[in-house]
Amino acid sequence: MKFNQSFIKRISKNYCPKKVKAELEGKHKRKTSEVMVKGQYFEYLLFKTKNREGQIPVMPLLKNGKKSTDQIRIEAQAKKFFEVCDKHQIKFFGTDRTFHTELFGYETFGTWDGYGLYKRSPVVIDIKLPGNVSNTFGDFCWGDISSMDTLQADKYMLAGRKMDGVPYDFLYMVFDYKKNPEYVLHHIKYDENTALRVQERLEDANAKIIAHEAEGWPEIGIPDECKDCCFSDTCSSFVTKKGNKNKWKQAEQKKIVKEEDSIQAQKEIERLLSGIFDEENFTF
Repeated sequence: MKFNQSFIKRISKNYCPKKVKAELEGKHKRKTSEVMVKGQYFEYLLFKTKNREGQIPVMPLLKNGKKSTDQIRIEAQAKKFFEVCDKHQIKFFGTDRTFHTELFGYETFGTWDGYGLYKRSPVVIDIKLPGNVSNTFGDFCWGDISSMDTLQADKYMLAGRKMDGVPYDFLYMVFDYKKNPEYVLHHIKYDENTALRVQERLEDANAKIIAHEAEGWPEIGIPDECKDCCFSDTCSSFVTKKGNKNKWKQAEQKKIVKEEDSIQAQKEIERLLSGIFDEENFTF
């Protein structure tokens, strides 16, 4: 089993084991969200980085053929990006670097957006494009990074130090595209507990995989998991946010009712026919 930081984070929250297994086997591909496309487009503008399918990211135009307001703002931020780098003494040595390395006996992999120097100190660099850098809630609360899951920073620093023998820290470069676009830099430093945090997350993820294997990868109905699942039409645990209704069970119930109605109708037809063709009453 190979682990990347996205997968470890994925099974740190509520999730359906059956769906996760389908993703691991390539039977279910998670959809690229509009937010993800915007981030890919931003990176392409900066470094000509293509998406994971090897394609140039494209933002859809409006019905009138013009660029959206978001696209115009993103392009403006891209133009300012290297000015920000000069202002804060950020120098890139490379971009879009994929790595594979073993950590604590587990195979791990990932992709660095970039790596280089921040104020003369070596850093792994990750570029983010949220709607608002001041957001203080949810998974991407860039306005309160102390509340965020920084596994990515920990894992990338540790991997880089092992692979290159370089004392990397980590730098988030976060740009938004709200009405008055801003940016923020978050410098994450390697500390005495970085390696331990990564080890604990890897061990926890591996333990869950082992447990799911033993259980046969059970299905668990979770609205956010079910909404785009490849098993939505056949899964007995399918649920939706609205009323938490089980679509599969409803469909099965309708099918049963329909079959029962059909059986009843057939019996009624047979009863009527038997009355008509009764030998004692039948005459020409």
